[in-house]
Amino acid sequence: FFLATGMHLQWLMLAGLALWGGSLVEGHPGAFAEGRATCGDEYSKFAGAYDLPDVKEAWFLRRISTCEKPEFWMSFDVAKEGQPIYIATISPELSRFTDKLVFNAILYGPGVKSGDPGLFDVPAQLPAGITRPIDAGSAAAYMKSPTNLSTCDFVDTNPVMKSYSDIIGGRCMEKLKMDDDYKDALQAGATGFSWW
Repeated sequence: FFLATGMHLQWLMLAGLALWGGSLVEGHPGAFAEGRATCGDEYSKFAGAYDLPDVKEAWFLRRISTCEKPEFWMSFDVAKEGQPIYIATISPELSRFTDKLVFNAILYGPGVKSGDPGLFDVPAQLPAGITRPIDAGSAAAYMKSPTNLSTCDFVDTNPVMKSYSDIIGGRCMEKLKMDDDYKDALQAGATGFSWW
């Protein structure tokens, strides 16, 4: 879910994410040190949201969401009104996760409204334990998982991410090939697959 004051947006997410702020970039710097994941109480409260340094960059953030702590709060400043923001989630290709993980978020911010592409009315009933922050502002919209995962149309609207989406086994997948000289020797030359 997100909060905004001025051009500042804040959001609570119930999954993992990649964020793209509008410029064509190939790399995704990790927002957390050494590309580590966050979990548990870290960034799980509105007051302790992770502040993304520069939304004009493409960022990769890892979050281990559990049934006990699915929330992840993030805030960022947009560079200009109407700036396109691309938010996506992926999950590991593990059979126990097959089409069971969902992404839901509420975006708070000036000018945010349901009816824009990918944005819907905020549900009256939020998940247990999730309440709208008092100072979250009035502009809000709901983001949810796509209903059709047998196509990559929901990914391919982004010119960069389109290069990493393929239909594999009837499901939209991220296919990411690491360079042979990738800095992590365990991943060098490897190809990873994740569900969009």
